[in-house]
Amino acid sequence: MRILLALLLLFGAEARGETPRPGKPLRLLELDTMYFEAGRTWHLYDPYFNEVRFERDGFGYRTGDSGEYWTYGIAAGFDMTFLQYKDFQWYMKNRVEGNTTNKQFRRVAWLYDFGFTYKKIDVFWNHRSEHLLDQEHNTFYPLSDVLGVRLYFYGR
Repeated sequence: MRILLALLLLFGAEARGETPRPGKPLRLLELDTMYFEAGRTWHLYDPYFNEVRFERDGFGYRTGDSGEYWTYGIAAGFDMTFLQYKDFQWYMKNRVEGNTTNKQFRRVAWLYDFGFTYKKIDVFWNHRSEHLLDQEHNTFYPLSDVLGVRLYFYGR
């Protein structure tokens, strides 16, 4: 990962002060977007976290015996192009997100798409894993890995 970041800084267009241009024939190791977000969690259901009732009851929360309830969420992400030449692109889209309760930081998830695009066809690997923190009675967590094809009908 350190080597990849070093190459990004050395060869990325943003690092050289350039602005990526649509239709640019060759792109190599460019950071497309980077973001951070934060917000209030209004509804989150996690079947592995039994102590909390997640539904809102009017303006308050219904809680279990622990009195714990979801409060805020944060996320950070970046989209990156490893290589783009004309209509071909090799990319990765990353997102790490987490949620807090009124007592602690409780949940973290990693989502990414890694794939190749040619014209309006995308072949991708999609990963999603979620982890609940400080829960001894559970060793299982939601996880999915998908290999798929995406066809674009508009845009792109």
